Amino acid sequence: MTTALASLRAELAALEGRRPAAAAPVVDLGAMAVDAVLPGGGLRLDALHEIAGDAAATGFLAGLLGRMRRRPGLLVWCGQRHGWQEGGLPYPPALARRGVPVERLLLVEVERPADLLRAIEDSLRSRAAMAVVAEDMALDLTASRRLQLAAEAAETPVFALRRGAEARIPPTAAATRWTVTAQPGGRCLARLDRCRGAQTAGRQWCLEWNDATLCFDLAAPLADRPGAAAE
Repeated sequence: MTTALASLRAELAALEGRRPAAAAPVVDLGAMAVDAVLPGGGLRLDALHEIAGDAAATGFLAGLLGRMRRRPGLLVWCGQRHGWQEGGLPYPPALARRGVPVERLLLVEVERPADLLRAIEDSLRSRAAMAVVAEDMALDLTASRRLQLAAEAAETPVFALRRGAEARIPPTAAATRWTVTAQPGGRCLARLDRCRGAQTAGRQWCLEWNDATLCFDLAAPLADRPGAAAE
């Protein structure tokens, strides 16, 4: 039924002299059970995505960036000086193990939150970035809408990385929101808290990174379970 409806819409668009809208490109995780619940089979590459949690959140983000390694452009990683002084700069060898093209990594250090937002928007307007990372940025609805619109215009993803958990997180315009926490054996528990266009809130998966294939796999105890969603 879905295929027939899509075909009919395409025929109508052709009769009206219009081209049907192309599906937005995505980055998939490689773990089919996760990709299957995401609209389009992955995370949109023209959108804002939030990733929060402990150190595993950075590893999860690095894996997504590694999956995007064939996209042209710079990987622009923005952060505030006091945050990097306390938590340290992104570590290129660890990123490289996830397939991230560290030779194209550009670190942008700013002093104030307002400067961080400006740096991200400037990076998107330049059209020179494969992706933009905003580290420990306090997102509200207004700022997130600005970033979402800028990401759409540039067709470039923005990943808002927030280390540490917060009791209450304000609503934002992000396409997806993830909470990622470390698990034994180098694994992580990735919970999809929000996904625009899909009823997936609360789904979570235990994942591990595969160095050979440069993709995420379901952790072994969950691999044989239907849906592979941890309760």
